[in-house]
Amino acid sequence: GAAEGGAPAGGESRRRLKLLFEQEERGPVTALAAMQGMLLCAVGQKISIWKAERGELRPAGFHYAGFTASCAATLGNYALLGDACRGLQLVAWSKEKKCFEARSQRRDAASAFACEMTLDEADPNPAN
Repeated sequence: GAAEGGAPAGGESRRRLKLLFEQEERGPVTALAAMQGMLLCAVGQKISIWKAERGELRPAGFHYAGFTASCAATLGNYALLGDACRGLQLVAWSKEKKCFEARSQRRDAASAFACEMTLDEADPNPAN
């Protein structure tokens, strides 16, 4: 029978997670983010972007950040990467070149364990 709140007895839920993709890496995955229908993944200093094609994850490009990303946030084709010791880095994904291009870097920023980006709609000259 169901316990209070509609959950089955014993605290188990009927909802299940389904594994869609699996990829071996040479270190711990320290940050993940969605970017333009792809998956941005940080492993050590390597930032990879993966595309789902024909039921598999395929590499679309990569970037060496120079630090271990502890967090990642995306907005459009931009990715903000934060490091627990060495600040922030902003990169842009170039679909034509299939690579990331460094746009800005702050080595003097405080430790970044979480980061986020927002769009300032009041700005009359937004960046492309």
